[in-house]
Amino acid sequence: MRFKSLGSGSAGNATLVQTNGSTVLIDCGFGLRQLVQRLEKAGVPPGELDAIFITHEHGDHTGCAQALSNQYNIPVWM
Repeated sequence: MRFKSLGSGSAGNATLVQTNGSTVLIDCGFGLRQLVQRLEKAGVPPGELDAIFITHEHGDHTGCAQALSNQYNIPVWM
């Protein structure tokens, strides 16, 4: 299992979790371009995400969840 914080704070929150072939993004609190850059820096292209899990509805946790989901056809769980 791998955990990778992509950022944490009032400007945005996102954590990558990978296990046994599944990759989930916990929270998605950045703009789309910035989140894609952070994912790619972590070695995970956005199209490889299996799901986005949002912990709660604050903007620093939801950010670009809808745009990322729509662009890469990723399910969102809340």
